[in-house]
Amino acid sequence: MRAQRSANRKTPMSCGNRPGSNRKRKPKRRPKEKYTTTSYGRAIGRAAEVAGAEAWTPHQLRHSFATEVRKTHGLEAVQVSLGHGHASTSGIYAERDFALAARVAREVG
Repeated sequence: MRAQRSANRKTPMSCGNRPGSNRKRKPKRRPKEKYTTTSYGRAIGRAAEVAGAEAWTPHQLRHSFATEVRKTHGLEAVQVSLGHGHASTSGIYAERDFALAARVAREVG
């Protein structure tokens, strides 16, 4: 992207910011050692946009995981896996399994 911008430049290199000439010697904010939850989400959002994929967040992975665990192992397993103190919190993350409800209704009558 920078190479393309440089090639499309209208002013000569001597007039304006040459690559690297506008960097601060002591910036107030320096790059961090690792991603934070916010920067991780932002990076995924930008990558999805560049790839032309549908936007999503890392939080959706947590919900998907909780739903899958609830289907196979139950709500208590979701609570333990996600580190929730109350099962009601886990119920927010894990979607209900309506197929299970239909199966139970058929079996019970």
